[in-house]
Amino acid sequence: MKALGFDENKQEVLRILRKYGTPAAPNSPRMFIAYEAFAQVMAEKIATRDPVEEILRAFSLFAGTAVQTNNGEELRIGVEDLRRVARELGENLEEEEIQAMIREFDLDNDNLSKIYLQSRLLPSIAPQSPLLTTCASL
Repeated sequence: MKALGFDENKQEVLRILRKYGTPAAPNSPRMFIAYEAFAQVMAEKIATRDPVEEILRAFSLFAGTAVQTNNGEELRIGVEDLRRVARELGENLEEEEIQAMIREFDLDNDNLSKIYLQSRLLPSIAPQSPLLTTCASL
């Protein structure tokens, strides 16, 4: 569950096991959950996620360049940030590929991608998201 982004507490895991689990052996207190049941549980959990919140979370994992603005500090994704993420993922990206990724969302030509620039994607992904208004207004 953690690998899919869900950090459930012990009580929640036990609740899931009681509801979907099967005893490991007759009269055994140990429980296991079959793949099909686990897939069902995770599909339900994933369906409840806010896609905009997921985008913001992913952006914050990439962003490492902080820039001072009139409203305080703003996180942005720069070339060095993409190089770092590519290195961490074991991806061998060409410099032109990295530059192209930044150019795609760099509307003010500062070689950085800002979260509000990403918001042009959001209406098609989650038009009713409560975070959409916040992102679009940045």
